[in-house]
Amino acid sequence: MPVWAQAGNQQVAEQIAANLRESGQLHGYKIGVKFQDGTAWLRGSVTDREQLNTALNLVFQTEGVTRVVNNLEIAAAEPA
Repeated sequence: MPVWAQAGNQQVAEQIAANLRESGQLHGYKIGVKFQDGTAWLRGSVTDREQLNTALNLVFQTEGVTRVVNNLEIAAAEPA
């Protein structure tokens, strides 16, 4: 795989993570992101189905994402 492709994939993964973090719509979540050639893989947890749907929508809105592999789980929020 060319080096430029890896850099592009990493940039998109970082943009996805930034979109999730900066949206202000997610709380108490832990999401890891991997991206390659249009596909984003999500792994981790959110607190409820609404946040799961929000996370997926935010990822799909990221430029370059054409497919999402959802490995997120719904877990109760940890006490503050």
